[in-house]
Amino acid sequence: MTYYAVREDGTLVGWGDNYRGLINNPEVGLTYDGAVEMMKNVSTVYAGEWVTLALCRDGTLWGIGSTIFGQLPEGDVESDQYAPRFLMDNVLMAAPSGESACALRADGTVWQWGDGEAFQPKQILTDIVKIAATSSAFYAIDTEGTLYAWGTLLPIETDLEEPWLEPRKLLEGVTDVAASGGRLLVQKADNSLWRMGWWQKESYAYTDLELWMEDVISFTIDLAITEEHTLWSLEDDTPVPLMDNVASAVRGEQGILVLDRQGRLWMLPPDADVPTLLAGCSVEETPTHTVGAGALPVAEVPVSALAACYAIREDRTLLRVERDGSDTALLEDVAAVYAGQWANYAIDRGGTLWGMGGDTVSRLPGAYYGEAPAEFVPILEGVASLAQYSEAWAMVKQDGTLWAWGDLLGAASWKEPVYLADQVLSAPCEAYPGGLYIKQDHTLWRWEPVLQGDGSCVIQQRQVLEGVLDVCRWDDAFFVLKEDGTAWLYEELEPDGGVRLLDGMRSIGRDFLLQEDGTLWEALAEGEECTLRKIGEQVTYAARMYAWDTFLCLDQDGVLWTLAADGSRERLTEGIRSPS
Repeated sequence: MTYYAVREDGTLVGWGDNYRGLINNPEVGLTYDGAVEMMKNVSTVYAGEWVTLALCRDGTLWGIGSTIFGQLPEGDVESDQYAPRFLMDNVLMAAPSGESACALRADGTVWQWGDGEAFQPKQILTDIVKIAATSSAFYAIDTEGTLYAWGTLLPIETDLEEPWLEPRKLLEGVTDVAASGGRLLVQKADNSLWRMGWWQKESYAYTDLELWMEDVISFTIDLAITEEHTLWSLEDDTPVPLMDNVASAVRGEQGILVLDRQGRLWMLPPDADVPTLLAGCSVEETPTHTVGAGALPVAEVPVSALAACYAIREDRTLLRVERDGSDTALLEDVAAVYAGQWANYAIDRGGTLWGMGGDTVSRLPGAYYGEAPAEFVPILEGVASLAQYSEAWAMVKQDGTLWAWGDLLGAASWKEPVYLADQVLSAPCEAYPGGLYIKQDHTLWRWEPVLQGDGSCVIQQRQVLEGVLDVCRWDDAFFVLKEDGTAWLYEELEPDGGVRLLDGMRSIGRDFLLQEDGTLWEALAEGEECTLRKIGEQVTYAARMYAWDTFLCLDQDGVLWTLAADGSRERLTEGIRSPS
């Protein structure tokens, strides 16, 4: 048996039996400690009987192993190719079968090759979003949820051995699929898992399509992970729980290879109750993130606006403030408020994140995904701060971990936010298609999601600057607030690429700079230059109100003003809490 893993940096490693050169190395019987680094820049690996297929982050597909059935191009020798061989580009996912293979390309086309012929991929389907394979068959799901099958040993009651030489429609309303021999698992849009085929071990009786499990977030033909991150075995007629805190798993001859949510790799041998740690820190060494001494405080965001205006009163009551100054009380004991397009959020002083339907579109994460509550409802605990991007939200928890959700991180992220990093201070702004975050050592990092063909997400990260307190997007550039209180403009986030703008800074915003003495500057784009225009004084906090085309300015007396582009201002309301 051969095992593979892709490390966080994109390095593909392999260990175990090296039969047919599947680890592109002449050695055999490798343990994990002697794992071979096979390729770089890999996002996903697909293990087959005669070939290993590696999908790189740039969409190129490569193959390793034997050329005997035409699954790889011929090289200098007739079999067992040790060097990875380029197969095709623009690939979203791949599926190797026993003697052939398929690839799904970015344009929705499916290509198949092998079966003893020379390496000659042929297009066989269009409008496909997902593919899978067994040792003798292939499956594909189209944009309408129709499941196609072709090959032999299919999950049909009659003519089990008769091959389907061309793709045929098998089921409707399918979002995911896994199969082996004559057994089939399909998932539907509500995360329910259904089975059909030849499942009964004792009688080898046929099973019509039937509901088997609920709340499944990922699965193989013999394993499933549910929303609470419990791993289940599907080998018996009744699912059996095996392990908690699981992110991914695959079964092999030596046991089940498990990746937990902290990035540790485990082996759960057959009939064993306790898994063996292969890689990552041990349980005793794992950093524990407890909210308490040393925890990040909840951010103070007293005013936020987009389509509507929200402000926190001195007694910490959250208000929705109208243009005429009237208000509506929404929530008590609030420390921070975030007005958004998809949803509005608030964090109370205890670190509970509350959410309410957006003013234009409603999209909340977790248990309220797909709902549009008209009042604030509790979403998550232990939250320190939040940031809205154009297509995602980033959240820093009080334990210093960074999480995000949104379409760019995959549909599953709406139900379970994606972990990004630890020792984080804030995640202030977007850098499309990802974002920026500041670590507690004040280094600035950039993260970017790379969505995989199976709906999962790989996160790429790199450090870009040091000595940073805050950063904000401005036009096609960035404002950066540094530890020495200076504000800089960066066209590109490179160490030597900034232009110093102002000293003595208090805060920065999307199109403004606020100094400690209360002077507010508007940032204007004039050609390729950034021009600063003084528009206010004695300001303690500022926010942009796009729906009213004004700035919102809070003074030292707790009075909230609207500030127009010409410098004129109007008193909106009073008794608003000033941030410390």
